[in-house]
Amino acid sequence: MISAMDMKQLVSCPTRPVSGSLIDHVLVRQSDDITATRVEPCSWSDHDLVIAETTLQRERRRPAEVTIRSTRDLVPDSLCLELLVSDWSAVYSATDPADKWKAWLAVWSPVIDRHMPEKKIRPRHSPAPWITENDELQTMMRERDLADAERRAQPADEQAAQRYRLCRNRVKSAQISAKSDFFLTSYRRSRRTTWKDIRRFLISPRAGASSASSSPSGPRWADRLNEYFASVGPSVAAALDWRRSA
Repeated sequence: MISAMDMKQLVSCPTRPVSGSLIDHVLVRQSDDITATRVEPCSWSDHDLVIAETTLQRERRRPAEVTIRSTRDLVPDSLCLELLVSDWSAVYSATDPADKWKAWLAVWSPVIDRHMPEKKIRPRHSPAPWITENDELQTMMRERDLADAERRAQPADEQAAQRYRLCRNRVKSAQISAKSDFFLTSYRRSRRTTWKDIRRFLISPRAGASSASSSPSGPRWADRLNEYFASVGPSVAAALDWRRSA
């Protein structure tokens, strides 16, 4: 049977000292991969221990890739304007929710693909769960970004600059506190995983990279998107009316 299957038996000495028989086998097809085979005495069994050594190549770690939408060449006003002048009649005329969703995607997706094309990147840093899973901290960060935008729009306004500094400092303090709480909770929950979390999030930027897509999704993102376009539409329309009348 061994020769019929083109296999080779590597153990050549008895493996059961009591009977002197060889009843423990190591069968391989590619014997070149086995560098050594030996039988070691075993005190807790009447069968000796059969050991086969082989040299294995360490699999090279493949860098994780995530899919994102590039905003490098994005002009928000152009995006809003194209969405504003797009033909949404198919969406309004559809009665079935599935047809309405399909019609909405037929208008939305090509516009987004033109202004924010998808691309794959290799993340350099691990995600920070004390930020991504903290709704309160993310709200504070959005307030900071809004304050920063106001400060840049009104560089001479000292109050706007002061509001930005307050928001920025509050976010920094909250991030430090959230990070400390995260590792304290990790230590209390399972000390065995504490060093794993430290290596993953603090020491090695390559370890534990998330393979999930970072493309925006979820109801919260949809609500934010809806609020943004609901507010920006009238302003773009007003700007167009002003240009036409000028």
